[in-house]
Amino acid sequence: MSTGMENESLAYLAERLEAIPSDEPKAAAELVRKVMASSSAALEKPEAEHALFQAVWNHISQAIDREEYAPQFAQQVSALEAEMAGRVLTFRLQRAWIARTASGPTEFRRIEEFL
Repeated sequence: MSTGMENESLAYLAERLEAIPSDEPKAAAELVRKVMASSSAALEKPEAEHALFQAVWNHISQAIDREEYAPQFAQQVSALEAEMAGRVLTFRLQRAWIARTASGPTEFRRIEEFL
């Protein structure tokens, strides 16, 4: 399997999801564990990795939209959302599924310019 779909990485993701006492993260963790337990050869495809992380991102986004987690878990939820967004969008960017627009910037300011 590719790096993102290794059982060790998936187990760590599932543990972080399970640590949030909320329905959507728990559903995402169940999905991750289902993938881990599956012997389907189709899971070897990069598209399967994309589909998994997109589904997890959706669960996290639903939890955020519904505000269904306790405030003390806000940082964990936010970090998981950013991680899943990064995984999904990087996959899409690598395949040119996200295109640069003519009006978009070609250079970006460095953080030092804001300090």
